[in-house]
Amino acid sequence: MGALLLLGWLATGCGSEADEAKVLAAAEFQGKWGWIDRQGNWVIQPQFPVPSQFNEGLVFMVKSEEIDTTDLTAPRGIRYGYLGTDGKWAVQPQFQLAFPHSEGLALVRDGEKLMFVDKTGKAVLRTDWQFAMHFSEGLVAVGKTPKGKRGFINPEGRVVVPLKYDKVKPFHNGLAMVVRADSTAKGVEYFWGVVNTEGKEVLPLRYKGLGPQFRQGLTRFSEEGKFGFIDMKGEVIFKPAYLFAHGFRKDRAPVLGYDTQREPKWGLIDKNGRQVVDFVFDFIDTRGYAAHNRILVGRVVGDQRRYGYIDGDGKVIVPLMFPLADIYSEGLALVQDEQTGLWGYIDPDGNWKIRPTFSRATHFVNTHHNYLTDEDYLRDE
Repeated sequence: MGALLLLGWLATGCGSEADEAKVLAAAEFQGKWGWIDRQGNWVIQPQFPVPSQFNEGLVFMVKSEEIDTTDLTAPRGIRYGYLGTDGKWAVQPQFQLAFPHSEGLALVRDGEKLMFVDKTGKAVLRTDWQFAMHFSEGLVAVGKTPKGKRGFINPEGRVVVPLKYDKVKPFHNGLAMVVRADSTAKGVEYFWGVVNTEGKEVLPLRYKGLGPQFRQGLTRFSEEGKFGFIDMKGEVIFKPAYLFAHGFRKDRAPVLGYDTQREPKWGLIDKNGRQVVDFVFDFIDTRGYAAHNRILVGRVVGDQRRYGYIDGDGKVIVPLMFPLADIYSEGLALVQDEQTGLWGYIDPDGNWKIRPTFSRATHFVNTHHNYLTDEDYLRDE
């Protein structure tokens, strides 16, 4: 089976008062994981050996007594199931592998077979594929072998995009990035293009470093080792001039360039290509950097990093004072207290909302949202 690496969940927007009970974060206490609300109260008591995050109302998890926490790779009869926000099993642990639901369906492994199940655990789509990703806009990427050619099928199992690509990305706004690998004298070269949900190649496979998706009508591309941006017609909007670049959100894109000392640093540009934040940061978060107009940034101070938050114009809102930090989501940001090493949550002004209490934790999400539509968080590798 191809690797499906779950890297994180993008959290945007602040839950309404009616949704408050559905906004949760995973947290660790005395070696066990549970889930807390935005007041720091336990909604699901800590009892699990590993964390996960809710998606579309459920979270995949293992029974704590069925896993050896000293070796998470050991088989030992581990079985995965799905918990609801009430802490009860919506689907009893029965699968060898499980992944979050997307568009109502979740990829699981039962024996040697991959299949998709609904939120009751019922098999909706059984496959002979050895590779699969998550559903995005009604289609899912599959492959006959873990390293073989990729394409897309619909929920009935019909091939919609032929299996002829070496890598693919999930659909976003009707488009998906696809890759062809060519063997050359210099080694393998990758050429990127774009297909629509009907399988038509709307941009030819001739780009390098494209994607991972169009945001605000633009996506990055690479040419001769530098990065710029093209629009959905393939027209160059910003010529390649950056060492690296990430997509736009709220008219801002993180770009990597040289500072005055010729050191590589991160800054921000707007959709006119204007540099709104100079190349001064050693780190800019590329997951939720537009949430609540608070952008997580970091600088190296001596032999240590310090993290804080700026707005879209570069104004420091929360000083760079934390040894580790996470994005703002659902109105709060997860940060590590330097004195105790424990984790807590601050509000958009940098005040403690939940005092440092937890040995480890995750950022908050609205448990009914789907956080798997952004390619930054689920990769084909």
